[in-house]
Amino acid sequence: MSTTAVNSATSAGYGAAVGPQKTLAKDDFLRLLLTQMQNQDPLSPVDNKEMLAQLAQFSSLEQMQGVSDRLDTLLLAQSSTNQLATTSLVGRSVSYRTDTVEWSGSGTTTLEATLSAPADVTVVIKDSTGKAVRTLQLGARPAGALDVAWDGKDQDGNLLPAGQYTISATGKTGEGASLDVALRGRGLVRGVTFEGSAPLLLIGGSRVRMSDVVEVIQA
Repeated sequence: MSTTAVNSATSAGYGAAVGPQKTLAKDDFLRLLLTQMQNQDPLSPVDNKEMLAQLAQFSSLEQMQGVSDRLDTLLLAQSSTNQLATTSLVGRSVSYRTDTVEWSGSGTTTLEATLSAPADVTVVIKDSTGKAVRTLQLGARPAGALDVAWDGKDQDGNLLPAGQYTISATGKTGEGASLDVALRGRGLVRGVTFEGSAPLLLIGGSRVRMSDVVEVIQA
């Protein structure tokens, strides 16, 4: 397609262009094609093969745009379905992966740890500044699940303020090798929020991603 035809398409023929564009849409392609036909040299018209190639490109572009539109509609429908499915968890108890604990200011907070092998377990609790406020030496434990309970007190026995704390657990096997310990929280889903890019479950004072949920228990 000639430079003359492209320039003419922006000022005459099949409508006028509106502002600068970085990409050509379907209508722009058609506008350029028609303008080229209107401005071709009668003594040297566009070659038939070239015209067929351009028509094939236009047809391909139109089909791709149709597929893209249908895909957007499908994704929107899938997103709505996922959101609706998430609301079905409200009122149910779930188990989820976590590295935080919500301390209410009284009572005892409990998480579940899972050991892949027997190990000597140590738990470290940190405040919002990243400072370690309590270290729990749980001692030698067998493989499997165990409860990690925290009474909200620091290393000196002082009651800490309510809030969210970070918790981590490590283990040492009998051979002295380090062992990662997976932690899980458990709680009742009281609601769902769709404020972000993905729905979050409201459990106590925490917001839990669906990808972190590992078990759903019928209430």
